Amino acid sequence: MDINVIVAVVEGIISLAVGALTFFLRRTITELDKCREDIAKVKEDYITKEDFFPGAGGYPPEAGSDHGHPAGDPGR
Repeated sequence: MDINVIVAVVEGIISLAVGALTFFLRRTITELDKCREDIAKVKEDYITKEDFFPGAGGYPPEAGSDHGHPAGDPGR
């Protein structure tokens, strides 16, 4: 075989390998960016128990109570 043919084959293999690596890295980075956007959206929309039950110190009000303090809470 001629040396130029061998060099061309090796260059082709290296080019394909670099192309495949680039494709998978770009895809992985795109998925990571999408996950980061989703996490940012969850953090933006996050609600705490205190936000959900504002007058009860984060606890749901007892059934039949009108002040919203949990059982055993000194605020009763």
